[in-house]
Amino acid sequence: MILFSVWCQYVDTLTCRSNVLKRVLFSLIAIVFCGACQRGGSDVPAHAFVVPNLLAQSEMPRDLLKINSLAVLPAQISPQVQYPEGWESTVTQELNQAAREQLDLSLIAESDVQSAFKSAPVRQPLSPEEATKLGKRLGADGLLSTTILHYVKRVGSAVGATTPAGVDFSMSLIRASDGKEVWAASYHFQDEALSENLFKVKERMNDGQGPGWRRADDLMAGGFRSALSDLSTKRLAQFSGH
Repeated sequence: MILFSVWCQYVDTLTCRSNVLKRVLFSLIAIVFCGACQRGGSDVPAHAFVVPNLLAQSEMPRDLLKINSLAVLPAQISPQVQYPEGWESTVTQELNQAAREQLDLSLIAESDVQSAFKSAPVRQPLSPEEATKLGKRLGADGLLSTTILHYVKRVGSAVGATTPAGVDFSMSLIRASDGKEVWAASYHFQDEALSENLFKVKERMNDGQGPGWRRADDLMAGGFRSALSDLSTKRLAQFSGH
């Protein structure tokens, strides 16, 4: 591990003629390290040093069986987050895309949800009465509410960032019949160099983006998919009785 860290520091000081060369070199070193870990090169289990990015729970998973149609509500942005005008729409579109990919549910058209909010503005978080009213209006069993709590863009490039990207958000699935929260999740990802956390090498190499520094938009999109994949898994497990 010490040798790998030294190598990482050495690579960071190289003056490569192209970003591609530097990325390839770093990837090769990371792959070698992953292989060493899989062969038992470390006595410490990797999971002991990896903090989960996603925390999700459903106190009564059987309640998820009553959710067959879903309305993805417009994303809420925390006042502490600085973002350009119109960005909320981009986030909401990303949410809908993740829902289409991960959930085996009937999704209410995004245009219908937007129209409902424009004609009768609804503040989030929803009260049970508001959730019931909105769900009935949209014909949805469930309402997915998402709040972006932290969003910091990367300053620099994939091969050298002075400020790493970071994302935090919370999600909540509300049952429209009574306004009860039946599933909730929180996601946190603060990007870091592989040399700072060697046990994330395998995870980073398997996500299809390579070992470089992430963009905040990619972190957010990946977080949405991770959270909704958890929701899908918990719901489908109830059908099989597990």
